[in-house]
Amino acid sequence: MNCTHHYASPLGGITMASDGRALTGLWFDGQKHFAETLPAGHVERSLPVFDGADRWLDLYFSGRDPGFTPVLAPEGSPFRKAVWKVLLTVPFGETVTYGQIAERIAKETGTGRMSAQAVGTAVSHNPISLIIPCHRVVPSGGGPGGYAGGTDRKIRLLRLEQAVKGTIPAMYETLEGEHIRLRKAKETDWHTMLENVWGDEAVYRWMLFQPTLTEEEAVERCRRSINYQKENYAWFVALKDTDEAVGLCAVREYEPGRWEECGICIGTKCQGKRYGKEIVSLLLDLVFVKLSASDCRYGYFRDNERSKKVAESFGFRYDRSYDLTRPWDGEVKHIDSCLLTREEYLERMQK
Repeated sequence: MNCTHHYASPLGGITMASDGRALTGLWFDGQKHFAETLPAGHVERSLPVFDGADRWLDLYFSGRDPGFTPVLAPEGSPFRKAVWKVLLTVPFGETVTYGQIAERIAKETGTGRMSAQAVGTAVSHNPISLIIPCHRVVPSGGGPGGYAGGTDRKIRLLRLEQAVKGTIPAMYETLEGEHIRLRKAKETDWHTMLENVWGDEAVYRWMLFQPTLTEEEAVERCRRSINYQKENYAWFVALKDTDEAVGLCAVREYEPGRWEECGICIGTKCQGKRYGKEIVSLLLDLVFVKLSASDCRYGYFRDNERSKKVAESFGFRYDRSYDLTRPWDGEVKHIDSCLLTREEYLERMQK
């Protein structure tokens, strides 16, 4: 007998299906391909497998890796089942690309090549969402990619898992611009960061961070940056043609859905080339398009005309001012803080 059961999750209602022994379906209500494998004749009934799935979902949405898998029996072609089997091996808090799954199946079956597009179709028709974690599959080119339950929901699932793991999603480790890329720090970056940023008075005079003036300090600072960037939306700015580190930037979510930049700087030799605008453009695309922010805040020293013009060029509106004492030299800095909403950002992008 085919049975169903409903669960109220923080991301919307969920419908489950079972053949009486194993879980055969789990869908967000109203999602694409909803109840695709559920026969017409079914009844609402309590079952041990539903109790286990409820417990799994309770643990998952409380921010914990459930650590077990209910009995599953998804219906599909042998190829789709092979894809879903691979999905079950993707650990909590990690991601895999469609191409990586295709390569793995091709290797296991000895077929030589496998279409990533075919994998994508199988992923989208996964009948047991969450437990068979199709939300952990992302495009190789970056971004969250599609999801039968909706892209916004996919982003929230990935962020839930990454918050528990203490890392940011791998898909956001590198953000590619036209002339620069935002990437994670490497141990070998200490020299160029010392020369271009940390030890350049023309740069650090506009920043809150303490200057670094020796090679020994720079090596240690680079190590701290590597560790910090693993757990935060923070990057070094590198030139695309040489990969030389010439700046840094970061954003953070200070309230649910509300983001702010936490410092943007670029080396003197790279100023005047519109790289600052390119950095801001990449960060705004991240927070508004990929992470669905409701608004983003941008702050700068009141006497920093260059940063003020960058903010204005993206439509940031002055919101408030405050004073801040810079820790390393005791100088009182006057900060102007500006705000840009998601609606304002999207409207400007459509023009």
